[in-house]
Amino acid sequence: EPGVPEQIQVKILSESSVIVRWNPPSGCHGIISHYTLSYMQRNKPQVNLHVRAGDMENTWKEINGLIPGVRLEVWMTASTMIGESRPSARISIHPTPTPSTAPIALTGRRLWHVSEGSGLTLPCRPQGTPDPTITWRKDLQLISSNDVIQLLPDGDLHINNLKSSENYTCTVRNSLGSDSVTHVIFVNKPPTAPILRLNYATHDALNLTIISDGDRREPIL
Repeated sequence: EPGVPEQIQVKILSESSVIVRWNPPSGCHGIISHYTLSYMQRNKPQVNLHVRAGDMENTWKEINGLIPGVRLEVWMTASTMIGESRPSARISIHPTPTPSTAPIALTGRRLWHVSEGSGLTLPCRPQGTPDPTITWRKDLQLISSNDVIQLLPDGDLHINNLKSSENYTCTVRNSLGSDSVTHVIFVNKPPTAPILRLNYATHDALNLTIISDGDRREPIL
């Protein structure tokens, strides 16, 4: 069965809305098809929200229409073709009026495997009051738009013509604090030419050993 979603956070947006953010389970067996986000307040029935994996919202979800000042309980499961995980621990919070909120960086996938030369858009949507600023770094170096990298107006980062495996970190910040997420990119390159070694020869045949690069993420077909 899949592992349980990890590092679940609930951030208050207003007296009637919150944002829930989580990390995919580290011990997952199989591909996650969706998450089930469950929540409940006193005198209201339990609500189950299904969040598809693989799109922009696959690691966060906004909950609206809450009763102000009434305790909210939130918990989650992850599902694959095999079945559903056990529930996470429940998180309790009281939605209250908040004229200002600490920032949170909302994203989807954080681990990417791409082909050499391809392009990729890394999601990062800032949320908070006052409006957070957003910066991107490659490893520890601050980056700005150029011919290869474009900082998009909504906070996302688009990279053209990827050549090597890199880490990109998005940081959002306002007067109440900061938050960050890191995207890990693995660039898969074409295989190197194999080496042929002649073992022995006869009058009408050669016996060869083919030696290929064994340190590869993608198997030789």
